Amino acid sequence: MPRLRRPSPALLVAFLALLLTLGGTAVAARLISGRSIRKNSIPADRIKRNVLGGRQIAERKLGKVNRAKVADRAGIAFGAVNSQRVGNQTVQKVFWRVPHGTGEQLIADLNGLQVYARCSSTGAVGARAVTQIANTQAQLGIVQAGGNKAAGVAKGDFDPGESFDLDRGATFATGTFTYLRPDNVTAVLSYSVSGGGLCRMVGTLTSG
Repeated sequence: MPRLRRPSPALLVAFLALLLTLGGTAVAARLISGRSIRKNSIPADRIKRNVLGGRQIAERKLGKVNRAKVADRAGIAFGAVNSQRVGNQTVQKVFWRVPHGTGEQLIADLNGLQVYARCSSTGAVGARAVTQIANTQAQLGIVQAGGNKAAGVAKGDFDPGESFDLDRGATFATGTFTYLRPDNVTAVLSYSVSGGGLCRMVGTLTSG
C-alpha cells in the first residue's frame, strides 16, 4: 500500500485561503457589529443602490425634499393646463385643493375671465372672479351657500379691478357664473367651493 505524501506548504496555504474565502462572510458577521463601526464613517457611494428599504430606514426621521415642501404650500391647482377643445368650445377642468394658510392663487384663466382662490390660516375659503376686459357683463347664480339657497347677482358693467365673490362668505357654496364679453364671447363656470380641513374648489369652465 503506497504511503500518503505529506501536503506541501503551498497546498496548505491554498487550502487555508479557500476556507477563509468560503467562511469569510460568516466570520465577519460574528466579529463586526454596529459598535465596531465608527459613526459617519461609511460614505454613500459604498452602499449598494436600491438595497435599503423601510425596515432599514426610520422614515419618520426623514425630512421633506424641497419639492415636497413647495408642493405642500402650493397644494394642487389644475386649470389652464387642462384646457381642451370640444367642438367649438374650450373647456377647463378646475381642481384646486390646498392646506390652511395658502395665499391667493390663479386657478382658472380663459378668454379674459380669471378665477382666484385662497385658504386662510383657519380654513376659511375665498374665491372670486375677475375680468381682464372692460365693459363685460356677469351674472352669478348661487344654488346653495352655507346650506341655504341664495339669490343670484348680476352686473351689467363688469370691468378690470372689480371682482365677484364666488363663495358668498360661506364654508360651502355651489353655483354658476356666466361671463359675457362685448364681442359676445361667453364663458360659464359651474363650481363647488368649500373650506374646513382643506380648502377645495372644483368645477368646469367652458367658453366659446
